[in-house]
Amino acid sequence: MGGTDDTGTPATNTSRRKVLQGLGAGVAVPSLMGCAETPAPVQADMGLVINQGDSNYESWRTQLSWHPTPSSRKPSKIVRPHRTEQVAEAVNYAIANGLKIAVKSGGHNYYESWMRDDAMLIDLHDFRHVEVNSEQGTVWVEPSVWSHSLLLALRPHGLAFPISTCATLGMGGYLMGGGVGYGWQDWGMACHNVLAAEIVTANGEVVLASKDAHEDLFWAARGGLAGFPGIVTKWKLQCHPDPQAVRVTTQIFPLSMTSELSDASQAAGQKRIDGVHLHLIIAPTPMLGAVFLPPEEAASLGIKESHVCLLESYVFAHSQAAAAKASDQVFSAPVFSKALATTTNEGEGLVSIYQELKGREITYTDQVCVPIWSDQPTTCIEAVLDTLVTSEANAAYLAFLINGRDMRRDDACFSMARPGSGSLSFYGVWFNDNQTPTADWAARMGDLLDPLSEGFYINEVDCFRHPEQVKRSYSKENWQRLKAVNKAYDLAGVFHTFPGFSQA
Repeated sequence: MGGTDDTGTPATNTSRRKVLQGLGAGVAVPSLMGCAETPAPVQADMGLVINQGDSNYESWRTQLSWHPTPSSRKPSKIVRPHRTEQVAEAVNYAIANGLKIAVKSGGHNYYESWMRDDAMLIDLHDFRHVEVNSEQGTVWVEPSVWSHSLLLALRPHGLAFPISTCATLGMGGYLMGGGVGYGWQDWGMACHNVLAAEIVTANGEVVLASKDAHEDLFWAARGGLAGFPGIVTKWKLQCHPDPQAVRVTTQIFPLSMTSELSDASQAAGQKRIDGVHLHLIIAPTPMLGAVFLPPEEAASLGIKESHVCLLESYVFAHSQAAAAKASDQVFSAPVFSKALATTTNEGEGLVSIYQELKGREITYTDQVCVPIWSDQPTTCIEAVLDTLVTSEANAAYLAFLINGRDMRRDDACFSMARPGSGSLSFYGVWFNDNQTPTADWAARMGDLLDPLSEGFYINEVDCFRHPEQVKRSYSKENWQRLKAVNKAYDLAGVFHTFPGFSQA
């Protein structure tokens, strides 16, 4: 055993709730609150509390944002607990005082879906403990632990986990939204690797949910995001052997080759080569030295085009020789020999992607995303290419995570990925705080992509401007079951959920 979590394995409370039957049918609705008169206001040990009328409220509210342009929405109270018992106290306090709860774990959502007006915001910022069980190959992780921090904790034990492509993304929201990142094709989505979750329910109980207990909550926690009727304070994750060799190859091509590269990359993904993950990126040329390559290396290429097409290949293997062999299999098609430049870097362990092999992460003043699943990636790219490269944004780019495997799972709420589909996220980023071009650009992109999309990646959906995309982020069956779980566990509406979400 190793780690810093002093709480140990959480106890299971099995005294409440009945299990959902089928896909939302035959739901046993528990008796929550609302049947009795509202109790008088109570005092509670909830940790740090900042009220909207406090002199330091605005500084606290704005620093909750991970980017420099915070939301204009204002919760009535900000609560920062330090342990699970204080989260339960906060829920009970909200019930007693008629407050609706919003929850922030990692807080990396572009649109700050957790920032709600007239809410008591429970900020899980201080939930950052990690406890590794190397014998079982598992880890307990709290929701605000970064992807990078988790890999650092796992590395001494020879373990890894399918973490986010962003090093500073908190595990809570990542897991709640499904989790698409490094290792997802070999190990499954991040949420598919959840073994258990410690949850504070809408009536202030603390329960341990797994496939053997509170399985309806366990199902909904893995992809339900804001539709989940509770607060996850700790996750138990199944880990995997840390790849001894990591090989990252970046190839740069003229923009005119984008369609050809998209087809070839999708074909390479369909080979289902173990340990291989492909990202196709269209980016402004200045971003080469800002994100993808060392500045001096990017400058030496002398590329004059405004935009370029990049193919990033991430190969995880037991040796560099095996990684090189897999990489050769990926790039065997003739089109890949036409690159303007190719760079290859090698490292040890999955964490080396963040530390040594990947470019820098940069934060923009304003950023929007149009995230879709589609089995027509080349058609999608062709439909929006002109809009992408002529954007008013300082940088507008595409990231296409190529999928060669069926990622649908009946035992988890997240359910979109299937063979031939991929995650296409179109990003627009601004170095100013003018919201108008941001929203206009996203609307144009969305109009073009909507008829071509299979669905949306819920972690990046703007659920305020586009609540209709929330429903399309799930299969029809899973959407109905998620509503049933929400109704069963939060009939009184203690928690804020997706805008426009109805339990009916």
